[in-house]
Amino acid sequence: MKISALSTNLYKIAEAKPNANNTLAIIRPFTTLEAAESLPTGNEYIKSLIHLVHGVTQLDSQNFIIEEDRNPLTDEPDYQQVFVTLPSRQYVDRLYEAQPYFGCLVAHKLSHIQICSYQRYCADQCLMCSSKKSPSCIHDMCQDCCARQKFGTSVCKGSADVVQSLLADRKEKANLLPSDWKERGHDGSMKSDALCEKCQNERDPSCSNGVCAVCCPIQAIRSKCKHHDESFYSRNLRSA
Repeated sequence: MKISALSTNLYKIAEAKPNANNTLAIIRPFTTLEAAESLPTGNEYIKSLIHLVHGVTQLDSQNFIIEEDRNPLTDEPDYQQVFVTLPSRQYVDRLYEAQPYFGCLVAHKLSHIQICSYQRYCADQCLMCSSKKSPSCIHDMCQDCCARQKFGTSVCKGSADVVQSLLADRKEKANLLPSDWKERGHDGSMKSDALCEKCQNERDPSCSNGVCAVCCPIQAIRSKCKHHDESFYSRNLRSA
C-alpha cells in the first residue's frame, strides 16, 4: 500500500472513530523481511497483539479493544492494519513508545496529523520544532505549532486559547491594513487572502502552502515549498 493511500484510509478512519484520540493503528508493512514473514496470520496474529498490548501496558484484555481493518470491497478482515483502542492517552503513549513491535510492526496515533511520524518522535519534544511539546496536545506538538496547523482530523482543545489569540491578532491586523487593501490585497487578491490564514503575518505569495514564512515550515502536512525550504542566506543571495 502506497503511503498516500494509507494516509487517506487512516484519515477517514480517524474521522469516523469517536475515540480516535485513544486509538493506535498497528501497521504490518509490505516487506520480505524475515521478521515480517515469520509473523502469524489471522486470529493467531490478533492473539499475539493482545499479548503484546498486555505486556506493554499491563492492562487486562477486557480493558482495551483490538479490531482488524475491513476490506472495503469484500468486507473481509484485513490484518494489514489493526486498531488498538486504550482507556487513556497515557496508555497510548506507553504502547506507541514501545514500537517497533516484533522487529517490524509500526504504530500510528490516529490523533497525529502526520502518518507514521515515529522516526521524529521524542517523548517530550514537539513533532514540528525543537520546543517542548504541550502535555495536553493530542498532536504531540507545542501549542504554537499545533495552533498553526491547516489540517488535522481532531480539534485539539489544548491549543484552543492560542488559536483564538492568533485569530484575534489576525483580525486586528486586517482592520489596520491601508484603505486601498480594504477590498483587495496589494497583489490584487481579496483582503482575506492578504494575510496568512493561521496568523496575523502577511501571506507569502511565493509559498507553495499558501501561508506565511512562520507557519509554512511547521505544517505537518505540506507541499514541498522551495521558497521556505531554502535557507535565509540562500534567499538573500537570490534576491540581491
